Amino acid sequence: MQIIISKYLQQLSLSCWPLLPTLVYYYSVVRLGNPIGNIDKGATWGSYIGLFMLAGVYAAIESFVPP
Repeated sequence: MQIIISKYLQQLSLSCWPLLPTLVYYYSVVRLGNPIGNIDKGATWGSYIGLFMLAGVYAAIESFVPP
């Protein structure tokens, strides 16, 4: 069980690391918007949550595929 959980968490973290640099784009759009902060925050954070959940589903499927 520990091997399966560690494999899942490793795959999830590996697939979520590329999402972190995109927060720079979010910050720049918030700061450069006219007026400042003119962005749909709910849709943006909802997309990040959806991408995280999709990565979790793909990692769960991948955890049970033999190498």
